[in-house]
Amino acid sequence: MTTNSTIHGVIWDVDGTLADTLDLCVDALQHAIRVHGGPDLTREEVQSRFGPTEEGILEGVVGDRWVDAIETYLDVYESHHNGTALTFARVRSVVLDLDSAGVPMAVVTGKGERSARITLEHIGLDEVFEYVAAGSTKRSIKSSAIEGIVSRWGLDPEVVAYVGDVPSDVEHAHAASVVAVSAAWKPDADVPALAQQSPEFLLTSEDELAAWAADHVKAAAAD
Repeated sequence: MTTNSTIHGVIWDVDGTLADTLDLCVDALQHAIRVHGGPDLTREEVQSRFGPTEEGILEGVVGDRWVDAIETYLDVYESHHNGTALTFARVRSVVLDLDSAGVPMAVVTGKGERSARITLEHIGLDEVFEYVAAGSTKRSIKSSAIEGIVSRWGLDPEVVAYVGDVPSDVEHAHAASVVAVSAAWKPDADVPALAQQSPEFLLTSEDELAAWAADHVKAAAAD
């Protein structure tokens, strides 16, 4: 894939990309699993189940009790959701600047819709995105969700970027034929693992994101 084209649409992941919410997700899942009779899972064991939504993860661990467990999860997730502490301030500023410039933007996340909306509301971005595509209870569907949004925009995939923080996000971007932008601005980002997937852009700070947006992203000219 070439990276010479100007980017005319940006699709964002949520956890670890728009907000520093990964640890909160794990904590809330651990709590909900314990409360509803499941095993004490380590952080690594919880994260190994990522791919499906939280609903799907809980169903896989506690069975039919997932219906109550998801409510416990969401209660903990929202009550501990300090928007200021979890917001990547420079990222938020970039998103708002792109919105003001008329660049179409959307969210594609593996999260469930309810938890995604909680996060977007708490970081003040709930009114920005044209589409918010949540995950599936069965498996990750990011690539097909990206493809659907690109089609709705009527843009060529090579002028759309997907910004995500884990190696699988690069895989999903490439499967959808869009530009992969790796979000590595968290202090514990696994930069070597991201680089191994060969994203078109690997951004290791929020300032690098701002510079990338300024250099590469522009609203398409009206016909």
